[in-house]
Amino acid sequence: MRHDLDQHPMSLMPGEPREAVVDGEPVRYYEAGSGPAVVLLHGLGGAAAVWYRNVPELAERHTVYVPELWGPGRLTQRDPLTPQTGVRFISGFLDAVGRSDAHLVGGSLGGLIAGFAAIERPERVRSLTLTGTAGLGGQIALSQRLLCLPLVGELLFRPSRRRVRRMLRALLLGWDAGVEELVDELYARRREPGVPRQMLAVLRGGVDARGVKRSVQLLPRLGNVAVPTLLVWGRHDPMFPLTLAERAVNLIPAARLHVVEESRHWPYLERPGEFNRVLLEFIAAAETRLAA
Repeated sequence: MRHDLDQHPMSLMPGEPREAVVDGEPVRYYEAGSGPAVVLLHGLGGAAAVWYRNVPELAERHTVYVPELWGPGRLTQRDPLTPQTGVRFISGFLDAVGRSDAHLVGGSLGGLIAGFAAIERPERVRSLTLTGTAGLGGQIALSQRLLCLPLVGELLFRPSRRRVRRMLRALLLGWDAGVEELVDELYARRREPGVPRQMLAVLRGGVDARGVKRSVQLLPRLGNVAVPTLLVWGRHDPMFPLTLAERAVNLIPAARLHVVEESRHWPYLERPGEFNRVLLEFIAAAETRLAA
């Protein structure tokens, strides 16, 4: 089965739109640059386009892959979200693009997936970067817990530009023309058949009225992370407070934390220059250690 990539133009997204087959299903992704592989994984409310400000600079030194996690054949089309689901997706995606390993960079849900991949398949993860990551404890914003209620989630996940704009205003400190364009990109993804239902199923699979379910928490296993790890967190993250990152960095061997002062949940979008600088320095150090 093949999907026409031209049906889903993304004016903001750098790189070439491509398609891989992962676990027998098509996955759309974007590729740019050359060098050691870097995979950027978006979160529940996002899409590949949330990384559009990061890809050009990262691609000057690396081959950057940005998969779409939503849509037909994507992350959890057939199975509920479990740690194994994410690990299988990462391994299958790397196989599909011909890479034995990669530097994984994950935001929110993407960080949860990357974290479990680093624990379960460390030979496939050159380094791990977590930003605003889910599962570092049970804590999560009240708005996400409310979405798990019957009918409330179905109502609020109906695609509309107004809802996407409201989400971005909650997750970002600032607003500019590029963010306004991103509203259209995210709205287009949510209008794809089955995507709102899929997003809601993933949320409810990992969150209930009390918070993040223990079955999908990274926290109890952080001591098993054996790859170089960087946490980049917005000082004012309303979704997963900075206190979660401060606790996690003390549990992960040889991890370090960088706080982006003027940022909320998406520091890579709000402060791409700072985020890219810190990430590239971290990856370069990881590459040096691997080559030694």
